[in-house]
Amino acid sequence: MKITIQAHNWSAEVLHTDEHHPAEMMHVEVRTRAVSKEAALAAAVAVRDMFAKGRVAFIRVEPESESYVDFDTRPPVHIGYARFSYLPEPGDWCRGGGAIVNLSLGAA
Repeated sequence: MKITIQAHNWSAEVLHTDEHHPAEMMHVEVRTRAVSKEAALAAAVAVRDMFAKGRVAFIRVEPESESYVDFDTRPPVHIGYARFSYLPEPGDWCRGGGAIVNLSLGAA
């Protein structure tokens, strides 16, 4: 399914697994556009946290951002990206390198 999130200085398109079976991970891909490169990164982190914080999750691509100048429109474009999978149950995150990082709901 496709979810769109609008905020003050950024927007995000979230591609999320359509169906869920309790034993299978939900897969999410996040693409953001923002007013700055930093805001695009913050948006990717915020969306990742909305879905995965405090849950068993595998971070496939850490949130990242970049800026480029669009050839047709000329103004700079700021985009962000993240990809992860999660189970809807409490637990730790596992990053691509295999390190377990405890980011429970109480963590900042």
